[in-house]
Amino acid sequence: MVIGIIVLLVAILLPSLNRAREAANQVKCLSNLRSLGQAFVLYNNSNRNYNVPSYNMKSGTTSTSAAYPMDGWGPILDRDGYVRVGEKRDGTVFTCPDAPPEYNVTKVAKGTVLWPCVNPNTANSELTIPAEGFTKIIRVGYWINADNPTGRIAAQVPGGPQWYYTASPGYGPMGDGKIMGLQRITNMRRPTQTIVLADGIYAGRQGDIKITDTANCRIGYRHKSGGRPAANIAYADGHAGMLTTDEFPYAWDVQNDALRSKASLVAQNTGNSPTCYANPEAVLAP
Repeated sequence: MVIGIIVLLVAILLPSLNRAREAANQVKCLSNLRSLGQAFVLYNNSNRNYNVPSYNMKSGTTSTSAAYPMDGWGPILDRDGYVRVGEKRDGTVFTCPDAPPEYNVTKVAKGTVLWPCVNPNTANSELTIPAEGFTKIIRVGYWINADNPTGRIAAQVPGGPQWYYTASPGYGPMGDGKIMGLQRITNMRRPTQTIVLADGIYAGRQGDIKITDTANCRIGYRHKSGGRPAANIAYADGHAGMLTTDEFPYAWDVQNDALRSKASLVAQNTGNSPTCYANPEAVLAP
């Protein structure tokens, strides 16, 4: 009889406890992104309005190697003193409490990446870069809104004005023969609406942003809003918020340009809507 009552009470209380845990994790994640967003603003202010890179590459290369690994925005912020964390730790400002430790970018959008690294798709590819001040490995569980050119055909990377919040300096030559450079915060036409970070993994793939884009989506919809899958977001002015998968805006990318009409992209990225673009009105002009 007593055991039956205990089982019944557990069955009643467990859903409430799970909801309380999920709500607490959602609040902690939002706090993380607010702190990171403010660190990005401090970085802008200290670096002549340049945005922190997604990662740096050896100038004039289109791939990485053990000799020239990717440093990553998390280790850059840590090395330069904007956000200090311990090595490989979960539970830091760089990871959502609901992010599992899985590393595979193509399979686990809710997971994490260990930076610096040679290839975020490959286990055990993390690698320190002592000569550049990167002496520890940092686990990062947030996606950054960057032009992420690795793995693409260099001639198809358009060059010219950079579309997104940040980029991968050193990559190239691109389709216009130039080397990818840094992006500036002053190029953000609507910083209060420009997405910088989101629940998720790695960078890029702005054309596969919805939860239904299961093959390539790098946004990890770890939370819920109104019963819909949702991701916490940091914006270019330093504030944080939440977007459901329905609200998160698509952008063009070379892998699936033909799948997105310009009219739908204009509707999702202009006006008072959040946007992945630094200057959506220019990119999506008739």
